[in-house]
This record gives sequence, C-alpha cells and structure tokens, in this order.
Amino acid sequence: MTSPIAVHSAAVLLPITSAPITDGALAVQDGHILAVGSRAELVAAYPQ
Repeated sequence: MTSPIAVHSAAVLLPITSAPITDGALAVQDGHILAVGSRAELVAAYPQ
C-alpha cells in the first residue's frame, strides 16, 4: 500500500539543477520526490 502524497513548501526552494523557486514546494510519496515547482502549482496538482 502506498502512502498519501505530501506537499511540503518553503519560502525559497533550492533545486540542485535549476534556479531557486520562490514559494516553492515538493510533492513526496513513499520517500520519492514526485514533483518540484511552485506551491500553487503543486497544491492544484495534488489536492489534499
């Protein structure tokens, strides 16, 4: 059974391979990052 998708946000997200994301977020499930982007985009894509 998989766990629910969690969206974690930060004032500034610092991805390794791209520019900083202001008001950024990560979508995570079972210890795996599913998506990185703005908080608004990820909250819309992964509603809780």
